[in-house]
Amino acid sequence: MVATADGVPLDLANVARNLARPRVAADLARAHVRTPADLVALRQCSLNDLVAVLPPAPLNRDDRPYVEYRAPIDLYTVSPAELPVPETSLRSADPVKDLATWTRGTPPTDLAIAVAASLMASSKLVPATYWISSLMAHDPERAVPLFAQLKQAATDYNRKLELSQAHDAIAAGRVDDARGALDGLLRENPRWATAMVERARVTLHADSLAAARAMLEAALPLGDDDDRYNAYINLGVLSMREGKAPEGIADFARCNEIHPAETEAWLLRARALALTGQAPAASAVLAQARRVATDSTAVTKAQSQLQATGTIQ
Repeated sequence: MVATADGVPLDLANVARNLARPRVAADLARAHVRTPADLVALRQCSLNDLVAVLPPAPLNRDDRPYVEYRAPIDLYTVSPAELPVPETSLRSADPVKDLATWTRGTPPTDLAIAVAASLMASSKLVPATYWISSLMAHDPERAVPLFAQLKQAATDYNRKLELSQAHDAIAAGRVDDARGALDGLLRENPRWATAMVERARVTLHADSLAAARAMLEAALPLGDDDDRYNAYINLGVLSMREGKAPEGIADFARCNEIHPAETEAWLLRARALALTGQAPAASAVLAQARRVATDSTAVTKAQSQLQATGTIQ
C-alpha cells in the first residue's frame, strides 16, 4: 500500500523528479515503474473504498496479533482466486474522473492515455480496456485510436505467448516443435529480433553453427538491450564450441556491458577464461561480478571452485 496524508493528492511532478534520481529509478525499475503513469496504473482504489467492501474480520491488536501469525500461512495457502475481494470489485466505474481527486500535475485525460499505454505495454489488457472505456466518456476523439493500439497489443501478447512456448520447447528438447513455432512467427515478422535469437538457439542445437551465427548477427541491430544480451550470450557459446575462445570471451564481455547485473554472462566469461588457462583473469572477472551482479551466491560458488580446482563448473 502507498499512502499520503489525508486529502493530499499524489503530485505527479514530484513523482517525475524522484524517478529522475538514478538510485530511485533503478530501484523502482525492478517493479516495472519507470514513469508516473506506470505508478498510477498500479492503483486499485482508495483505502476507504477497500475497507468498505471487506468482509468482517477480527481486529489485529497488540494482545492478539492476528496478522503477524496468520499472514505467513495465507501467503502459501490462499490463492488469488480465494481472496475476500475480487479485483474487479475495487475498480471505480470512472477512473478518469477519479484522477482529479487523487492526483495533480497532469490533466486527467492526458494521464489516462499514458496509463492505458503503460498497461498495454505490460500486456495488462483487461485493465487497459477498462481505462480506455472510461476515457471514451470524457474524450472519445482521443480514446478511439487507443482501441486500435489495444488490438495490436493483443496480437503482440499472443505472439509473445507463442514465443514463450517455443522457448519452453527448446528447454524440453522438443526442437522440432520449437522450430515450427518460431518459423511461423518469423514469417509474420521477419525482423523480430527476439524470435530470431530463439530460432538461432534451435539452429545452434540441431542444425548449422554457421547459420546460427548469421541469424544472431542479423538480430543484433534489430533488437533492444535484452535481445542483444541474449544474442551475445549465444554467440559466445557458439564461439566456444568452435574453439574460438577469445571471440567467446569478448562476446560475454559485451553482455556484461549491456546488463552488468545479470550473473550468467559473468560466470560464462570467467569459465571460459579458466578453461583457457587464465585463472587470474577469471578471478578478477568474478570479483567484479560480485560487486555488480544480482546473484552473489552463484558468483561466490564459482570463486570457491576456481580456487579449489582452477576451473568453474
